[in-house]
Amino acid sequence: MSVSEILPDGCVDVVFRLSASSIETLLFGPVTRKISFPLRADSEYFGVRFRAGHASRFLSHRPAEMVNRYGSIGMFPILNGEQFINLRTFQDRCSLLEDTLLSSLAREDVRPDVIDWAVRTIECGKGMVEVGPLARTCDLSLRQFERRFGERVGLAPKTFCRVVRFQHALSALRGGLSGNLANLAAEFGFANQSHFIRDFKSLCNYLPSDFVGS
Repeated sequence: MSVSEILPDGCVDVVFRLSASSIETLLFGPVTRKISFPLRADSEYFGVRFRAGHASRFLSHRPAEMVNRYGSIGMFPILNGEQFINLRTFQDRCSLLEDTLLSSLAREDVRPDVIDWAVRTIECGKGMVEVGPLARTCDLSLRQFERRFGERVGLAPKTFCRVVRFQHALSALRGGLSGNLANLAAEFGFANQSHFIRDFKSLCNYLPSDFVGS
């Protein structure tokens, strides 16, 4: 049986497991460590990834309740499962899912708020953002900010910063831009190379060198 590995990225994933006559919907919460998911040989898999803070607009499940977990949620609430399983091409499934999500979004009064802005600020800052000043910019106390951020994203702001920084470091390693690990550690704000390696391994159980040029 093959296995899919999920590394921390702050996202929530909805994965559809399709067999010949049935469809199962799996919800993967945000992770702070590597998660391994077994893939069945008799099934097809199709999924959608919600960027940090956006899944709650489509799902009743709270991201904070699904951290480092995955499980079946029966059917995706807004999707016609019978129609979906009868489609045979990847593009047709993409089109149906995109239309369904956009239609659902259009029925809601969705406007960006301070948490959306905070998530984007952390992403643009590659995770190297101080949480205290960010909370003050959002006109919230630190406790209020942490509570609202955690409810929306599922992770504490500092944890999300770690995850975002990890993802940018991982992209640099995979892109062959590593130079040497000491320079990469400095680029991403780590105290030293040992700190970088320790933090990296705690999030994915791999060493940075395992990804160089991969």
